[in-house]
Amino acid sequence: MGVFMVGTLLFLAGTALAQEASSEEGPVDPAGVHPAPEPEALPDPPPGPGTQAPTPEDTGPEARLSRAIQAYLSGELEEAREAFLLLVADKGLEQSHPQVRREAQVYLGSLDHNLGDRDAARNTYLLILLEDPDFQLDPFAHPPELLAFFDSVRVQAQAMRPIAPPPEAPSKSLNPLLLVVPGGLQLHNGQQMTGLTVLGGVAGLGLLTGALRVRLQTMDVDTDRDGIQVHTEEDKLLAERLKLATQATGWSTLVIWSASFLHGALVSTRSDGTKTVSMVGPNLVVRW
Repeated sequence: MGVFMVGTLLFLAGTALAQEASSEEGPVDPAGVHPAPEPEALPDPPPGPGTQAPTPEDTGPEARLSRAIQAYLSGELEEAREAFLLLVADKGLEQSHPQVRREAQVYLGSLDHNLGDRDAARNTYLLILLEDPDFQLDPFAHPPELLAFFDSVRVQAQAMRPIAPPPEAPSKSLNPLLLVVPGGLQLHNGQQMTGLTVLGGVAGLGLLTGALRVRLQTMDVDTDRDGIQVHTEEDKLLAERLKLATQATGWSTLVIWSASFLHGALVSTRSDGTKTVSMVGPNLVVRW
């Protein structure tokens, strides 16, 4: 009986100790399996390349143009067209990135041409050619159909550009001696044939007038008296004819000389060979 009591007491004491230990370690599930501890939360991973903030290079004009071209080549035409329009409408690119804006215009025209909107493509290419008449499409980047269309627009742009007048020849300084030389103004104005004709005509008439006057003087038998003194009526008739011829050639020389002066002062020749008449003589610039 005493042994039984001692065993009972030991059993109760062991049960109490077991319950106290289980209360310190946590509740025990009915199966007697303790739950595994919860893992500690790991720190968030650093942001990858796809989550980085965009850099200025990603939003610059060159990057925008590159993305628009990629969208165009990938078949995303609406997205590409909107991107090209934004680049073309950006007036700041005219000064900072003119080449980017020009490429955007080229691809915008190409896109509209492929969509069948020839009027929109023509208007875009007209703007390019009116700004830069010598612009050429890259034959390695664009199909022959687009190159032919661009050349047809070039013809239209050439017809729309005003024809510039030929440049005026710069005024040349006039040697004052040319004012007294027969045909000198014509030679100064580039009218070589007219100037040489006037010079030859005045020189020839001047020599003839001088020769006639010398012949008339040789007929004078009395140089101490005024006029031409002759002995016979025949010599008188000849002297009168020589005098008339001398006056005619002399006055002709003076008339031709004066007319050439007025002609050279008022009529000039343009660089294209056409004649112009000015009442103030634009090419007559005298410098002493």
